[in-house]
Amino acid sequence: MTGEDDQKPTSTAEAQARVNLELQNEALGTIAAVAVKLPKFWPQNLSVWFSLVEAQFRNARVTTDQTKFDHVLGVIDQKYAELCSPVLENLPNEGKYEALKNFLLSNCVSSVLTRAKQLLDFPPAADRSGIEIAADIRNLTRGQDVESIAKAVFLNSIPQDLALIIASSPGNLQDWAAKYDELRGRSISAPAINAVES
Repeated sequence: MTGEDDQKPTSTAEAQARVNLELQNEALGTIAAVAVKLPKFWPQNLSVWFSLVEAQFRNARVTTDQTKFDHVLGVIDQKYAELCSPVLENLPNEGKYEALKNFLLSNCVSSVLTRAKQLLDFPPAADRSGIEIAADIRNLTRGQDVESIAKAVFLNSIPQDLALIIASSPGNLQDWAAKYDELRGRSISAPAINAVES
């Protein structure tokens, strides 16, 4: 017997079962390729967006790094794709999807400071309901602390050219204040706080 003879089914039922299995496998591959419909790119909340993307990948049984990378890159807005050029030009051989995801989350996300500034510039109610207003405020304040809001107020109160430089600097509000003074060419010590006697 040849190897080809070994693969012949012993009955018509087995032959039909084998054909059905091949058709199912082929259909599953086609469905998986079509079923990955990622949500519209949502830079306002990339962590939630990536959760939705990864749910789509799980549902479609997409596990290969290259496929995940290609799908995500295919839905990113042009503006953000251009911002990703440092990672796109230096892609690792493995882990392309994670590299792109991590870059987006750390560099292109609407930062806490941006959201704090949006909170400071929050528009009037107009014709929105109280629930809509509260939802917008909650979205802007998620994950924020007093320090981030104070830093946003600080950036809002200094010249924009210096604010752009300082916003990319590490540190707390006091560090930013020192950096501002350094950039302006003078050093001013923190003002003393005098207790007020009643």
